[in-house]
Amino acid sequence: MNGLPQPYRVAILGAILAASLSGLLNDCNRRHSQPAQVDRVYTGYRMFLERLNASDAPQLTRLISLANRIPFLATDGEIQGFEDQAEILLERQGIEEILVQFDVATTPLKVYGTNEVRVILDDIGKALLLRDEDIDWRRYGTMIASRHESIREAQASGSAYGHEERISPDERLMIYSFALLSQRLFDQLRSETACNTSAPGRNS
Repeated sequence: MNGLPQPYRVAILGAILAASLSGLLNDCNRRHSQPAQVDRVYTGYRMFLERLNASDAPQLTRLISLANRIPFLATDGEIQGFEDQAEILLERQGIEEILVQFDVATTPLKVYGTNEVRVILDDIGKALLLRDEDIDWRRYGTMIASRHESIREAQASGSAYGHEERISPDERLMIYSFALLSQRLFDQLRSETACNTSAPGRNS
């Protein structure tokens, strides 16, 4: 997927998420004693996915696409491509437009989502505002906290080798933090829509 043009990667990501949440919703409705309550929660999740598209949120979906490339950055050329795309995104549009699109896209999650979802959204907002120091990374577990700390230290003390830096260390840390937190958000949504509660009359 990393070799596909950006719009195709975003479309594929959205389709996978939509299909996953839709399938889990149908399964959960079949097994839940009060499917109407379940529908209310997943209505918000479906509204979020509908708003997360390249037409309504072009800068936000480009940031998601850029963040998804991070685990696959290996060669100098790939790292340079990342830097170039990040510069274009942040210089032409700025973080303000991304913040507006993020707020609009995630409003259904803020209204219908769980407290955990709201906390993650709040932390993503902090990352986008370059307030990384205000995020309590320990709450996300040792693995995520350690990855973030390694990235933070690299930005504080590292220097470019084999490529030309196009964005500031703070902006790069923002994108890396956004990548970690957005993946955590999608994992949380998948976990919640798994609906592991046993059907009435069954043993746990």
